[in-house]
Amino acid sequence: MPALMHAQHSIDAAWLAFSLDPKLWSLLIDLPALFDIGADVVVYLAFAVVGSLIFIFRLALTLFLGADGDVDMDFGGDIDVGHGAGFGLLSLFSITAFIMGAGWAGLAARLEWGLGPVPAAFSSAGIGFTLMVLASTMMFVLQRAVHVVKIDHRTAVGRTGTAYQNIPARGKGVGKVRVVVSSQSMILPAVSTGDAIASFASVRVLEVRDDNTLVVEPTGDG
Repeated sequence: MPALMHAQHSIDAAWLAFSLDPKLWSLLIDLPALFDIGADVVVYLAFAVVGSLIFIFRLALTLFLGADGDVDMDFGGDIDVGHGAGFGLLSLFSITAFIMGAGWAGLAARLEWGLGPVPAAFSSAGIGFTLMVLASTMMFVLQRAVHVVKIDHRTAVGRTGTAYQNIPARGKGVGKVRVVVSSQSMILPAVSTGDAIASFASVRVLEVRDDNTLVVEPTGDG
């Protein structure tokens, strides 16, 4: 069947075939001509344009913020991603991928392949569903790759670390220490409880202030 044959075309092949004829692109801005071909062509065009814009926006959020773009960041140190790593076919990202794929495939089927409304609809749905599955799979892989860390600076209390930068005497400035916080090695601002502490000296964390500055004292081990 023609519809099944075209539904098996890859999305890249469909895009290439549609992009070869410049006349098709000029036709896309001629709404009266598109309506003459069929109202479904205008629907495909709307799906393609809107779906592409949303898909690109969501993809950018995913790449730069992680996990479907829904990220809650607290600059006090908490980084949390709002979605689990379970596979799900239906999400805003995958539905947008379906709309985008169905739109461009429908346009290609009607304007390039010469299919009628019904075969074009099957081709559009098939390629749209394929892109939906690919988007869901990509999101699943990205979610599994993201290492979600919950950082609580209070876990540093009682731990020993190393002065990364000279720590001035009490009340005379701030230095830096390297210490393990929530299983992560971090370099954080620190103040001394007494005398100045030289770089590379061993220190013990006594307190964590509200601004995440550590209050430390030398351990006397180095």
